[in-house]
Amino acid sequence: MRGPRSEVSLGSPRPQPTGRHSAGHCDARGAARRAAGVRGAGGRRGRRGAGGRARAGARARGRARLAARTPLGPAGRPLRLPLPTRGRWSRCMCGNNMSAPLPAIVPAARKATAAVIFLHGLGDTGHGWAEAFAGIRSAHIKYICPHAPVMPVTLNMNMAMPSWFDIIGLSPDSLEDETGIKQAAENVKALIDQEVKNGIPSNRIILGGFSQGPIGGVNRDISILQCHGDLDPLVPLMFGSLTAEKLKTLVNPANVTFRTYAGMMHSSCQQEMMDIKQFIDKLLPPID
Repeated sequence: MRGPRSEVSLGSPRPQPTGRHSAGHCDARGAARRAAGVRGAGGRRGRRGAGGRARAGARARGRARLAARTPLGPAGRPLRLPLPTRGRWSRCMCGNNMSAPLPAIVPAARKATAAVIFLHGLGDTGHGWAEAFAGIRSAHIKYICPHAPVMPVTLNMNMAMPSWFDIIGLSPDSLEDETGIKQAAENVKALIDQEVKNGIPSNRIILGGFSQGPIGGVNRDISILQCHGDLDPLVPLMFGSLTAEKLKTLVNPANVTFRTYAGMMHSSCQQEMMDIKQFIDKLLPPID
């Protein structure tokens, strides 16, 4: 059975031999400042006494610390981490032994003859990306955005958050959670197998992901779209370039497309989504 023939990637913590990389970027410090924003002297807070201003400042600093430690979503806004009691939670059907919600799905408008499986980034969920794909959907394609299980992440002081595997550090020489990465890859394979059982050929399935999300095996014949913002403060553009060069040694170099987006940070943008749609529609045209 052939594996998925294509991948689209929007980010990875650092260059990895089998990773994907891409765009998107948000400034965590900017989010912290916005979360901590105190009105000017003419505003309601400015009219408070010294004690009130001190209390307001303490609360603002508390919000700033929280925002600085809170993962950011595609639009750069601090995420509300999902709780087991929020939403429809169940044992993940993809083989993971940790609890995770069922995937967010954008169903095909008619009979599904192709599928896109897209993995979100650290601390996020699949819901935001499902909404993004709903805006660029094609009628014959099913879009599947699974949610990562909640687990402690070493990089974030062992805070529990949605994560496909543990991240120890962001430097090129940091240790890797090989066991977790292999488990996540197995979970993705299970999702692919399920769609094959549903009648979609494996060569009509595209894998993609943002930041931590892009993972998977390498088939030399697959096509890869890699996107990256030139102002990404979390994943430097240099890492994206190194990843693109590494990918060209693993697959046919002519099948690797590396796009950069001016002014984009660790997030996504409209032009990037349009490029993704063009990539998907070219490789997964209607067959009926």
